[in-house]
Amino acid sequence: MKKWLVLVWILALLMQAIPVAAAESAVLRIEGEDYTYANQTPVNKSERDKTNVKTTEISNQDHFQYKSANAILPENGYIVDYTFTAPEAGAYTLEIMASPLSNSSHAPYELKVNDGEYAAVTTAVAAKIGQINTPANIFYRYKLQPVVLEEGSNTISFRILNGRALDGRVFFFLDYLELVKLPWELTRITANAPNHIFEEQDAKEVTVHFTEGTQTVHQLVYNVTDYYGASVLSGNVTLAPGAAVYTFTLPPLPRGHYTVTAEADGNGKPLQEYLSVVMNESQRRSYAETPFASDVAGGFLVPVDKIGDYARALRLAGVKYARERLPWGNISATQGTDDFSLYDQYNAAYAAAGIRVLEMGHSAPAWVKDAGKKLPNDLLAAYQYAKTASARYGAQADLEFWNEPDISYTADSETADQYAAYLKASSLGVRDAGTSSLISMAGIAYPPGNYVSQVMQNDVAPYMDIYNFHGHRKGDSELKLVDLPPTITINKAFY
Repeated sequence: MKKWLVLVWILALLMQAIPVAAAESAVLRIEGEDYTYANQTPVNKSERDKTNVKTTEISNQDHFQYKSANAILPENGYIVDYTFTAPEAGAYTLEIMASPLSNSSHAPYELKVNDGEYAAVTTAVAAKIGQINTPANIFYRYKLQPVVLEEGSNTISFRILNGRALDGRVFFFLDYLELVKLPWELTRITANAPNHIFEEQDAKEVTVHFTEGTQTVHQLVYNVTDYYGASVLSGNVTLAPGAAVYTFTLPPLPRGHYTVTAEADGNGKPLQEYLSVVMNESQRRSYAETPFASDVAGGFLVPVDKIGDYARALRLAGVKYARERLPWGNISATQGTDDFSLYDQYNAAYAAAGIRVLEMGHSAPAWVKDAGKKLPNDLLAAYQYAKTASARYGAQADLEFWNEPDISYTADSETADQYAAYLKASSLGVRDAGTSSLISMAGIAYPPGNYVSQVMQNDVAPYMDIYNFHGHRKGDSELKLVDLPPTITINKAFY
């Protein structure tokens, strides 16, 4: 009998030593049409069904949809709330099937969790991981940053404050939200410098974040390597229960690009992040006429509260000229009213960083154009808007009127001479503003062809200071970037 008791006791110990796989957390799916609150009237079911019948991939064969009749939005925007029950508190993954981001046909949107602050949902924080194939491709699946939920009732809210770039109207689609409880693990690595860009003189710290505070002991291994893969710092630390994050200090580092790798408990799921060290700005020579510029599109891609950090990164990279977005369709959505307040913040950030801006706009408000068209037919309104915009930003901004008119931004709906007329009217507005703004024609997508020839035959050269082209190569899928100078030669000879 004693032998059997000993054997049972040994088996029990062995069973305790065998790791038990954690049960997978249940998926919380909230259907878009199952909203708790909407401050505006959503699109009705019969209208939604016109989209639902186009594919079988839409969850529950229904979705949520906001559409505004015009570009006049309520002061609080369009809001929709989803209240649901979480089985336990902690960090959760969040995926959404919703309107495409950075798309001129869909309105930008924000998200908040419970009583938190609204934050813009942009490609900087949302990774596209799939889509539903519909004729208009209106549903993209995005993986967002993890969110922290309370046990029990929680609310996730979406808000649309601005209409789409195309015409200022609200177009917003949401098929579903999906959340999964995360186990304890590493979630991200941050550094104590905006965009992880340090000057040599800066004190440098790196912080490793977890899904939640440690409940038990964990082992953290980290390594910092330079551009060539040589290790400059490594560590192996024990995290005691109660640790919220782990921060370590970097040694003095020479200029360069560095990779930080961290892994917990040898789980084979390492995280990587990057940081850079650049020359102290105080030691640099300053070149006012630097040839380096960047197409930032911050108005579409960078949340307004982050643009100051991006402007700093541009400056530290040696960039002093940025191409931005100034959508007339949004600014003058209501006839007789020009609202530059959002774009003032972007321009102020660039000005503070000593960066001049090329303001590009490729939308016109609905009240200046015919249905189905893109360019304004009210050239006096185009003149007045250009004059107003130049007077507002002329001290630090140039103006580019439209984008790639030789392709679908315009060419599929209006002729080249119509673009030429719009460019001339806008140019006169800028000149009459009496500012230092330079005038750029729209960037041409492809090497000059019939469209560009017709634009130039309309005698637009005296009305612009910048001949603008993008160097795309139609059909040359194998052409490498280094092979593009012939495009420059062609455009230069053409102009």
